[in-house]
Amino acid sequence: MLRKFKISIDGVSYLVEMEELTANNSSVVSENISPTRPVEIRQPSSAGNTSEINETLLGTPVYAPMPGKILKLLVQKGDSVIENQPLLILEAMKMENQIVASKAGDIVKVHILEGQNIDSGGLLLEIG
Repeated sequence: MLRKFKISIDGVSYLVEMEELTANNSSVVSENISPTRPVEIRQPSSAGNTSEINETLLGTPVYAPMPGKILKLLVQKGDSVIENQPLLILEAMKMENQIVASKAGDIVKVHILEGQNIDSGGLLLEIG
């Protein structure tokens, strides 16, 4: 079941779509990863001053929807991705969350490392 949430972080609004996966929904789950909850991140809405951020970015940013630890990076710079493709696994509150691509493109920059802790709203990577 797909559910949409609007989250505001430091005055910037994000639209987040979440779908709970089961073992029967294996088309989205990678072979080496247990069923998780994918999270689609979209660019910030008009709330907040994002013009300064966008000037320095190489592509569409993907932000952390919640604080947590980067368990596994599933892509690297130069990889081509499709919309809804898993990008990384973020552990938050003892749950593994799949962060998925909001659009198709190439990974132009990765801002995090496996094992790194990230704050909510922290920049994860960019899709060109």
